[in-house]
Amino acid sequence: MVELGAMQAMDRVLELTQNERFDLPPLRALLEFLETQQPQAGWTEGAREGSAADAEEDAAAAAVEAAAAAAAAAAGGTTAAPVDYAWGWEDVGDVESEDVAGVAAGARESEGETEATSQFMHTERSRALLCDRLDVLLKKVVPTKAATPAFWGAFARFHTIMGRRATALESLVKQCRGLQTTKWQSEETAFGTFAEASLALGDAYLAEAAAVAEGAREGAEAEAATAAAKEGVRVVVAGGKELAAARMHLRQVVKMSERCFSEAPLFARLQGCLAQVEAAEAEVSAK
Repeated sequence: MVELGAMQAMDRVLELTQNERFDLPPLRALLEFLETQQPQAGWTEGAREGSAADAEEDAAAAAVEAAAAAAAAAAGGTTAAPVDYAWGWEDVGDVESEDVAGVAAGARESEGETEATSQFMHTERSRALLCDRLDVLLKKVVPTKAATPAFWGAFARFHTIMGRRATALESLVKQCRGLQTTKWQSEETAFGTFAEASLALGDAYLAEAAAVAEGAREGAEAEAATAAAKEGVRVVVAGGKELAAARMHLRQVVKMSERCFSEAPLFARLQGCLAQVEAAEAEVSAK
């Protein structure tokens, strides 16, 4: 299938650049696919097997085209050794920069994705396969130089897709920490990137605080159902730690960017997010 071929090519780029570069555009396309496509019922095992051959051909074509382009840019004309993906796929093979045009032209001949492959990718089983293998690939990037702030932002999206709320929050924290080394206080582009990441982090903190508070309420209700109710006992509402972290981060960003970007729409959004966090914190304190 094309999606698995894209992952194969991303892994190849990581190998060719000795763990210094990871292609984010195809990753973002895969994440968008997972965010927008919903599995469809009624796809039989026989139909799934029938589409496998065509899907594998598309995967190989996509992998070769992407790997060839990566080889030209990253390997500087040298021949790359075959990569063992440990996922049961066939190696793309050796690629030389002078052969890039021919390889890409051959790959484009099988560009179209079949209807069967498209349906296959909408099944629960194939979606789970895609997520599992993407999980393995992204974890491979984590300890390398390729784990840039942009990578952590994409990794947070993947964790959200997988329902890993707390892990997504951790990835967003790492993204913002990495972006703090940029000139975001004075350069417009850097400010925009950092502001967007901070807004995503603020929203993640709010969601985590709400989930923690809800869990605490459910736990308190369960405990109250099995014990005699006592008047005057105050239930401690959780979520304050997450809200405090969000408030400190957003206040710092607002304060340090006000001099240069107070009129920017993103600055207003940061102020709005901060106000939302402070309102939620006040509500928690009042309980």
